[in-house]
Amino acid sequence: MKDRFDLEQEIMGLYGYIDQINLIKAAVDSENNKIASQALEGLAAMLELHQERLSDTMCQVLHLDEYREID
Repeated sequence: MKDRFDLEQEIMGLYGYIDQINLIKAAVDSENNKIASQALEGLAAMLELHQERLSDTMCQVLHLDEYREID
């Protein structure tokens, strides 16, 4: 059964996809393909927002960071 550390690893794994998209975008930029470059930039931004949202949800569920319950 998976635990909170597995969830954290999967969330952090999104950065790998973002890095790959940015590498492809750099190659596309060098070929002056503006439409493809903008599409890749949008996809990377979407994944980054998704990662941030997942991280925030995890913090809320596990009462971490600013959601920590202080006794």
